Amino acid sequence: MALTREAMIERMLGADKTANGQFIVGVRTTKIYCLPSCRPPRKPKPENVTFYETIDEARAAGLRACKLCKPDNYYASIGQGGEEMQQERLAYMDTIMETPGPLAFAVNADGALLWLKFLDGEYTRSLEEELAHEGYTLAHDPERTAQAREELAAYCAGTRQTFDLPLVFSGSPWQKLIWQALIQIPFGETRTYGQIAASLDQPGAARAVGRANATNRLPLVVPCHRVVGTNGSLTGFGGGMHLKVRLLDHEARVRGITLPLEIAAK
Repeated sequence: MALTREAMIERMLGADKTANGQFIVGVRTTKIYCLPSCRPPRKPKPENVTFYETIDEARAAGLRACKLCKPDNYYASIGQGGEEMQQERLAYMDTIMETPGPLAFAVNADGALLWLKFLDGEYTRSLEEELAHEGYTLAHDPERTAQAREELAAYCAGTRQTFDLPLVFSGSPWQKLIWQALIQIPFGETRTYGQIAASLDQPGAARAVGRANATNRLPLVVPCHRVVGTNGSLTGFGGGMHLKVRLLDHEARVRGITLPLEIAAK
């Protein structure tokens, strides 16, 4: 974004129509994203606003489209919403029941992985609810989910340690950078948040790495379970700590090594 935060705040407060298409306004208190020209009954306070370059980034932050200014319709009308914005957004769902699952996952029309959740995870929303919240229509097509299903099943069987299937990263450039770094952590090994930050030449960004880690929609495939605290202790994991332990234990067994006691005891 070429504009400064101050300039974007000014345009938002002035409901500047010429700023539409330049940035997205995300409101943390109401969990919606808007066009700069939106005129709600009460303008959000600047401290409650985050600016995004794209609708995908706003969605990745857990925000939904404003029903007043309808930003999705605007971006589709100017041809910047992408193919999925101009056509029906379909998500093809499937499951893997083998340990360290069971898993539910969804791919797009090209077979790229959109989202993955554990069926026994502790979430506020199910996978179906998450996809519906983002405007996807749910569908089933074994051919479209075949590559993801085969690779996930091979991981569960201990015969695959990396993934080749295409992935959909919905997030900011920083989040995508972190997720790519996670993929580089070898199977059965761990790294600390600080080590990930240092590998990106951002040694003071351990907390920011943790925040990006927490928004990962593709756990297991993008192995956020391999990131641990500074002293090697376990930290949070979406869906519950038992899932993180299960994944680390699975990889340790495949490699024929023993988990550290502080992890195995969890």
